[in-house]
Amino acid sequence: MDILVPVLNAVISIALACVGVYVTIHTPRTAKRKAFYKWLLAALALISVCGIAFQAYRNHKSQAELIQELSVIKRNTEKPPTINVNIPPPTVINESAKSKQEEMKPESKNSLRLRTIALAKSINEFWSNRAEMRQKLALTREQGEAYDAESWVLCGRRFKEGLLGTIREFKGKGLDTKYLERGIENNGCFWPTADSQIGDLDYFQSMAYHVDAEDRLVWIEPDEGNPHTTPTKQKK
Repeated sequence: MDILVPVLNAVISIALACVGVYVTIHTPRTAKRKAFYKWLLAALALISVCGIAFQAYRNHKSQAELIQELSVIKRNTEKPPTINVNIPPPTVINESAKSKQEEMKPESKNSLRLRTIALAKSINEFWSNRAEMRQKLALTREQGEAYDAESWVLCGRRFKEGLLGTIREFKGKGLDTKYLERGIENNGCFWPTADSQIGDLDYFQSMAYHVDAEDRLVWIEPDEGNPHTTPTKQKK
């Protein structure tokens, strides 16, 4: 309706102009014709005035509704809601717990999760470098296809063994690796992850967060005492 009314007003204005020009050029000779054009111009003018008045009314109504909505928002935000935060008391660490923490060793640089993250990063860097080089070479379509095939072979040669070993290591710990092992056996590598999509390489990297610093599998299970919590339990 907000678009239709201005369009109709424009059409009526054009019709008024056309009739006026026509009457000026072709002056009516009979009284009947003069009366017809007289009433036609009056009717078009009246419709135009009504259309403009209706449009002004709708604009005024919309502005009033907007002002009312802003007033409601202002009232609702004048007094912000009160948020009560229950902070638990600090935990006191006894000497035995303190000694256990001191005995904890830092995560090994050769841990399963660090190796997984590093391998995924290396594959991403490989595809990024190959894509950058492909763009610099300005290859033809056939040359580009050959270059992509070569990139795939190189990726398999460089990463297939490490990928299979890592995936099987997770599988041996009881983690569901889905189709990753079979995919690497058949294809040799992972394609780079496309924008706004989750690919096999992302799932491979996510497996790193299913083990702790000592390569023990981590399970997420609901707490029996509180169904709203999901504490981490380790499978030794």
